[in-house]
Order: sequence, then structure tokens, then C-alpha cells
Amino acid sequence: VELKEVAAGGNAVKTETGVIPEKPERQLRPNIDPLKFINGFLNKGIHCALLEVTKDDDPLEPIKQILKKTDVAILDWQMHGDSGNKAIELLLSLLPVSEKAELRLIIIYTEEKSFAAILPEIIQPKLVEIGIKNGVLDKSNCKYLNGHTKIVVLKKENGKKTDFSVSDEELPGRIIEEFTEITKGLVSNTVLKAVSVIRRNTHNLLGTFNKNLDAAYLAHRAMLLTPEDSELLL
Repeated sequence: VELKEVAAGGNAVKTETGVIPEKPERQLRPNIDPLKFINGFLNKGIHCALLEVTKDDDPLEPIKQILKKTDVAILDWQMHGDSGNKAIELLLSLLPVSEKAELRLIIIYTEEKSFAAILPEIIQPKLVEIGIKNGVLDKSNCKYLNGHTKIVVLKKENGKKTDFSVSDEELPGRIIEEFTEITKGLVSNTVLKAVSVIRRNTHNLLGTFNKNLDAAYLAHRAMLLTPEDSELLL
């Protein structure tokens, strides 16, 4: 048999009988409209950024650093058909090592028919492995609470309606409900309001307490018998 070399889109190998195409690179199959998704949150007054893992070998560290600054993280369960591996890695990176859990809502958003098994059968054993054993799993198997960190599994709505199936349009409202459950209470809402005010006024605060005050602070420090006392005033 005569050897042949045939070009097929730049991905071909030499064979005795023809061409065996190399395995094509797996393509993303978007199942949400990014603009509609972001605008849904925008209409609720919530800033939302959509991040995509575009390749199987994309580093997750930059995404982990961004997620640590968020109040709510929404993770797609299937990223390039990896059965939740990347979602679990990102989720675990958001959980504090200490027992003092942070105020954060983590949503697993999935098309999986067996979505109710994700928390008890896959995620919870992973949490136990890293020493998180005091969390409480809701009877629905779709909510997990550890201190002030809450994990919720929601199914992308595609027909059958359940308490945990949510369309893209309904997702922002549902997230507000789930986040409110964590922070409900007179005292906690007062604190949350205070934090919100500080966030909104960050630029004003930095503009008021600026570098031009350093000279006055250092002069005061230099005149004290115990210079460290100036730190109390600061």
C-alpha cells in the first residue's frame, strides 16, 4: 500500500490507508446568553462579572484570587465536561482554613439531572477531607451552611419546575433571597448597612485621610516621650 500524506485542516497524520484526523479541540457550548445574564444582575443593582475557563489547561489561580473578593460566586458544574473537578477546586479555594467561616454565598449552577446528589455525595466528602465537618446539610440536599458560608445547588431550568430549578432571568432574584437568609437579623443588617456605607465612601475616606497628613502625624510622634503612643491617635 502506498504511503500518503494528506492535509486536513492542519491536523493530520501519515497512515497507510488514508488520514486519521487528530482529536478535535473540545469547543465551548454556551448555554446562557452572557449579556442577558449580566444585565439580569445589573437590573437588581448588582455588579456581576462573567469569567470563562476557555481551555482544559487554563490556570485557575487568577480566578481564585478574583473570587476571594466576591460576596457571591456562581460556578458552572460542568467546565469542558470535567464532571465538577474545576468547580470543586474553585469552591474549596473560597472556604477559610480556620473555623471562623466568612460571609459568602457559593452557587453551583448546573444542568445535571442528578443535581440533588452533588452536595451530599461529592462536595460534602471533599469538605470533610479538608477538616470542615460542622456544616449542616438541608433536608433538600441542595443547601449547605457552615457558619456564614452557604453553598446552594441550583438547576438550570429546562422544563420541569422544582424548588431548586431557576432560569437565567430568575437567578439574580433567587441569589438575593439566598444571601438575605444568611444576613437576616436586626443587628446583622445594621452591620451590613454600615459596611455598605463604608464601601460607597471608600474614595471619600482615602481622599480625606491622604498623604498630606503624614507630616503632622510624624511631628506629633517625634515630640512624644513614647513615640509608639502616636499610633493610638492614628
